[in-house]
Amino acid sequence: MSKKNDKAKKTKSVNNTKQEEILKKNTEEIKKDSEAIEEKKVGKEKKEEQQEKKKKNDEKAKKVAEAIAEEKKKNKKMPKEYEAKANKNIFKNVIIAIVILMFCILKILGYMNIREETFIVDLKVFSISILIFSIILFEKSYKDINLSLFIHGIEALFISIITLCEVYIYQLFTDKFVMVIAIEAILISVYYIIKCIRIYRKTKKEYLKSLSDISEIVKEEKIIKIETHRKRAKKENNSEEKTEQKENKKSEAKKEKNKKK
Repeated sequence: MSKKNDKAKKTKSVNNTKQEEILKKNTEEIKKDSEAIEEKKVGKEKKEEQQEKKKKNDEKAKKVAEAIAEEKKKNKKMPKEYEAKANKNIFKNVIIAIVILMFCILKILGYMNIREETFIVDLKVFSISILIFSIILFEKSYKDINLSLFIHGIEALFISIITLCEVYIYQLFTDKFVMVIAIEAILISVYYIIKCIRIYRKTKKEYLKSLSDISEIVKEEKIIKIETHRKRAKKENNSEEKTEQKENKKSEAKKEKNKKK
């Protein structure tokens, strides 16, 4: 009887130890499951925070783009830097136009006061000197790669050709010489007025182009931010899916072990 009681006690103790082990395993599994749930919650919170940040950045980018578009419409006037640049170029061309008109007036005064032979010589000297000046401008523009100097050289060349033609006009049509010079002065003044208007419009286009470049940069930054956010979100989703799959596999394996036991 005593042996039977000892066997029963041993079996009970073994069963108790097995139950305790099972309980410990179950508690550990429950802890792990709770930790996994907490990690999922933290991941979801991080996702929500990132989405909120993304929305805020997108809203900021939209506001900046809208503000630039409004400034484009409102700011018809150019800033001081661009106005100074335009005024400088316009002032140069106005001075050149005044010098050419003064030269036309001198030609009329020479026609009225100087003798025929000396006046023809003076016209030839002026035409050759202006031609030399135009060649100097062409060389300087070629060395410095300056388009404005090249244009001034073409203008000087045109005036030298006109003065040379005026010598033959004076010899053939003396009565119409003053009228020709007057037409020349009108055409030159019209040309420089158009040129000044074009310079102002060109500087205005440069200003508007600078604004459009800023808006394009903002758009590009917005696109880059969106792409980075998408890549991060994909990586996070892939990592979460992998962790979930691992956890599911672990839980399934534990369940199978428990069933076998």
